[in-house]
Amino acid sequence: MCTACTWADWQGARFGDNMRDVSVIEDDKIEAELKFCYSINLHGIDDLKIEIEQINESDIDEFCQEYEQQYRILDELEKRKKNQLLREAAKIQLVNDLHGLRQLAEIAVQQLMKDGYGSGAEGNWKTATIVRALEVMSIDLNKSGSSYMKYYTNHLE
Repeated sequence: MCTACTWADWQGARFGDNMRDVSVIEDDKIEAELKFCYSINLHGIDDLKIEIEQINESDIDEFCQEYEQQYRILDELEKRKKNQLLREAAKIQLVNDLHGLRQLAEIAVQQLMKDGYGSGAEGNWKTATIVRALEVMSIDLNKSGSSYMKYYTNHLE
């Protein structure tokens, strides 16, 4: 049953890709699409930048309020600095190679996983797939779920 639920619920998001046109990786993507019906689509960072530039300030304010409610943000960060960092993360989430973006989308990616998307570093679709599969398979087993964290943490400074 867990496997059927996972197959029915598979979804992932990829922004950028540091393995473009590598034949082994591309063949694996095609094979996964054929065997698992799992779509491995890429959204380029330049496309993301265009979307970010169209976001209005009130939407950014709303996401910043959500971040402040969901995450413990250290008081040592000056309000202005903290606000700017949260606003940049909110811009990226609302719509990731940076092509002029000011920061990577780490908080936004954590939010995508919270919202039910698999994620992997640098567009790694295999990690994104397994993260989402583990999340769905663990629904009845525990309340903590699963996630993916790269080898660094976000200090927002």
